Order: sequence, then C-alpha cells, then structure tokens
Amino acid sequence: MGGRPEGGLPTREGDPTPRPDRDPLPLLRDPDLRLHRRDRLPRLRRLRPSPGDPHPHDLRRVLRRPDSREVDPKMKIPRPTTPTDRRPYRIKGPARILIVSDIHVPFHDPGAIEASIDFAQSQGEISHVLVNGDLLDAYHLSTFEKDPKVRRLSEEIDQAIQILQVFAQELPGVKMIFKLGNHEARFDRYLRTNAPALADLPEISLEDIFRKRIQEVDVVEEWRNIVAGRLLINHGHEVGRGSGGQHPAKWLVAKTGTSAICGHFHRTDSWTSRDALGRPLQGWTTGALCQLSPDYLPRNQWNHGAAFVDVRPGGGFHVTNKIFHA
Repeated sequence: MGGRPEGGLPTREGDPTPRPDRDPLPLLRDPDLRLHRRDRLPRLRRLRPSPGDPHPHDLRRVLRRPDSREVDPKMKIPRPTTPTDRRPYRIKGPARILIVSDIHVPFHDPGAIEASIDFAQSQGEISHVLVNGDLLDAYHLSTFEKDPKVRRLSEEIDQAIQILQVFAQELPGVKMIFKLGNHEARFDRYLRTNAPALADLPEISLEDIFRKRIQEVDVVEEWRNIVAGRLLINHGHEVGRGSGGQHPAKWLVAKTGTSAICGHFHRTDSWTSRDALGRPLQGWTTGALCQLSPDYLPRNQWNHGAAFVDVRPGGGFHVTNKIFHA
C-alpha cells in the first residue's frame, strides 16, 4: 500500500523503490493542488505597471495570440510581407454543384465536356458549376520539350473562356467557379523564372486575365481550399506530391484527414473509412475531361468523368461520382 522509507518522504503504491546508492536525493512529493488557505497563490488579473506607465497591462491583452495583438506604433517595427490569403472559399448549403476538372485546353475532349453537361442536366436544378483546376494545359509554359505546332497560350485562354461560356449557357442561372490547378500555376512560375521584375505586378496574373475577360466567374487562387458544407474540395496537387497510388481517393483522405474530393489524377475513385471516434471519412477523385491518350502519355489509367455534390443546409452532403463511357 505504500509507506514511509527510512529517512525519506511517504511513498504510494506503484512508486519506484528508492535506492540510496543510486538516488541520493529523496523523491519529490507530488504537488497537492488543495493548498491550505494561507498558502494559496493570489489570482493574477493585471500586471503591475512599469514606473511611469499610467495604464496597467491587462493580462488578456498581453497573453492573447501574437498575430492578433496591436503593435505599438512607437516601436517602429517594419511591416512584414503580406501573407497569402488562404481562407477557404465557402459554398453554403443548400447547393447543387457540378464538379468537373482537368479539361486541359487545347487537349480537351468535346464529347466528354458534352457528357458532363448532360450528366448535370440529369440531376435536376444545378446551382454551381465548379471547374476544379487545370482548365488550361499552359503547354508552352511548361519546362518539358514542346511541340511548336501546339496552340499558343493566348489561344488556350480564348478556348477556355468559350468552354466556360458553354457551361453557363447550357446550365442557365448557375454560379460559375474556376479553381486554379497546378497547370495554371505554370503561368506564375514562368514569370518568376523568366521575368521576375514583372512577377509582382497584380495586372500580370492569370487570375486577373480571367476576371477581366469573364466577370461572372469567381476565380479561386491555387492554394485556397473550397469548402462545401462539410466537404473539402481542392484540385489535388495542393495536398502533396505523388500519383495517388492504386487508390488516389484513399491517399486523399489520408493526406487531408477529412472527407474530401479532388481531380488531378484523371481517375474516378472512392474510399470510405472512419476516424478514431467512429465518424465516417469519405474520399473521391473525379475523372478528367481531356483526351485520354495524349502524345506525351499515350498509355495510362485515365478515364472521363465528373461529380455532382448535393449540399444540405446543415452541412451534410451527398456525392455522385460518375464515369463517362464512350
């Protein structure tokens, strides 16, 4: 049951046996939180003011998060670089969303695009169309060997805008959203590498080009997530490097730790698991709307497809992940 070793402090059952030859110092007594009234520490509410300071410091102000505290202008601390805005783009329920991705203009497949519109119309009323990354291929901005016969970037952008307009015309009244993917990121990377003096001009950005050319489309920056109810949506490359393995949807859930859907892998896949509390975790990856046998990778495991997400007012959702067969 425990006891008091000779010349030492009381011990409890389970405490290690003192060894005078190895433990010359006595075991420390466990702190007793039930202090005697006269031994209790005073509750600190405010810090003692410094000499000459007429305003005592409120602990709630001193101890709050550093990024939210107001900086004393007398300190003359220079402003840091403005951090990238990564607040998620939110779609609140109720919402009915068509998700398409990986169109890769000028390597798009017109038949697959038409199939995605037919799929959306079969689901009834649609409130949003989300082009979830890689609308452009940005072929001539890549670091790979390039075929000079392939259309230039200006033609890619013209055709991409035409495709967005087709979705808007065939699904009237929808909110159009264009999420930038890793292929659109080639634009900024090309500027930083080949024209760094121009890279910080806000007018020279792919986001600005699309916002000016087609104002009814919301352009979501590359590293911002989209959240629809309790479902995380991103292109896929933001989560981490890799091909996704045999089950890219399983990879997505493992990387994000939440229920999520993405494109990027050009493969339709789904995965269901549960977290430590027994709550369901589900992941989906959508097929592509590009050509399935491009010259740079004629053999692959890609397929055409799209997804429909029904978001409920409370944040719940239902996903229909569709494969398009020729």
